[in-house]
Amino acid sequence: MNNFLNTVAISYVPLHEKAVEIAKEVGIVEVKRDNKKNSLLNASESIQKELDRGRLGFKRKYVRC
Repeated sequence: MNNFLNTVAISYVPLHEKAVEIAKEVGIVEVKRDNKKNSLLNASESIQKELDRGRLGFKRKYVRC
């Protein structure tokens, strides 16, 4: 879900503000894995980093499935 919020906020400009609001509401998400350390994901932080780089509206030319 965090990946989706990040992608929508950066790639789709009409829904940018809404995605940022939702990312702030969701907050930090903890991912628990079996044999590895848990990781913490923060979508609003990731979105802000991309905005600082000037990547708003960025779309990938090639997508892997």
